[in-house]
Amino acid sequence: MLDLAKKIGVSERIIFTGSVSAADIADLNAGEVYLNKSFFKIRKLLPKDVVVIKKYMDSFNCANIKGINLSYKICTEEFLNECKEQKVAVSVFVVDKQCEIDRLAKRSELANITTNYPDTLLKLLDKKILK
Repeated sequence: MLDLAKKIGVSERIIFTGSVSAADIADLNAGEVYLNKSFFKIRKLLPKDVVVIKKYMDSFNCANIKGINLSYKICTEEFLNECKEQKVAVSVFVVDKQCEIDRLAKRSELANITTNYPDTLLKLLDKKILK
């Protein structure tokens, strides 16, 4: 997929949110990767785990790994504050509740919000859909 994206000039717009395995990382030379919870041997992620997650991400020595991809339910204010402090970008899924969209859209450490209501989110962010 990355080869095709490069060919048509859109590789910088490719975002992998958990769709890669540890074995795939060596081949990632474009796009952005947000590792999902399956990469971490932590049963329940807590704010104190962000330091370990950051070290693990850095251990791959891959500039395309940008952060982590998590359910919005894990992303408490404390967890997100620790991510911000450790410079770990966060991609969240599937945020459909208006109150959660409002809360998470304000967070600077969020790189991506997956929702079934993109128009609502884009309106809140005062952005237009890229075509």
